[in-house]
Amino acid sequence: MPDREKNIRAFIAGLILYAAFLAALIFSLGPRIKANFIDGEYISALRTYKDIMLEGEQESFNIALFSMDGIVMAEKTVKKGFSDDEHLLLEALLGKNSRENIGKGLISYIADGTKLLGLSITEDVAYVELSEEFLNSADITKAKQQIEETLRASYGDLRVAVIVDDEII
Repeated sequence: MPDREKNIRAFIAGLILYAAFLAALIFSLGPRIKANFIDGEYISALRTYKDIMLEGEQESFNIALFSMDGIVMAEKTVKKGFSDDEHLLLEALLGKNSRENIGKGLISYIADGTKLLGLSITEDVAYVELSEEFLNSADITKAKQQIEETLRASYGDLRVAVIVDDEII
């Protein structure tokens, strides 16, 4: 037993010395490594990646919102993703209203959380399939009018069919 206790004590002492060595190494080299990391190209590369991938390119669209005077067209900027312009246009309309537009007194009657499930535009008809959250819109007639006016501003005189749960609204 005494030999076993000696071995355990020697092992624990070795672990303590090893931990002390690592702590001293980290405390002595840590600030230099940190400075090189922050000032070096690592952070620059990460910032470039963030700018390109997370913030992405932006595109502006004219969307229909309501003011005290009725429906008006307002500009809204959205991140350009992998979607085509037709989908981005409606995503801009369905997304949260910008602070700038709210400051101008422009509101959307489309319920928060409404998602675009499908979009098909033919020569004279646009089929817009939305999630069931659209049915929670404060005024469905005005919400539908926003979609119609937004699409017509970009694609001319279209008939618009808004579809929720396989039913035309």
